Amino acid sequence: MIGRLSRVAALLGALAVSFGIGWAVGGLQGETNAYHRRFLDDRALLKPILAADPAFSGVEIEELSIGAASLSGEVDSAEDLDRLRAEVIRVFGESRVEEIMDGVSVDEDERPQTPGR
Repeated sequence: MIGRLSRVAALLGALAVSFGIGWAVGGLQGETNAYHRRFLDDRALLKPILAADPAFSGVEIEELSIGAASLSGEVDSAEDLDRLRAEVIRVFGESRVEEIMDGVSVDEDERPQTPGR
């Protein structure tokens, strides 16, 4: 009788541990999927912006670890950068523009040189 009770207790303990591990793994997988889904949604909004203007051909979409999309690369002029920034603000709003545009800069070779430098 005691042997049977100990087997039942061991089985219930193993079941509880398995449930806990499954719950934790499922939760982590769900979070990972949610982060990646956010990136896919952001990317779908950014692709048409980049495709609409040849000046943005040097800019690429990257996935951040927080699940959002970020732009990286170079544009030829400050005007191009301003145009891209305006489009990102139009689609995502002011609150996300810095996060998204953080990796975009003006190509050093294309910047006008200041006299005396």
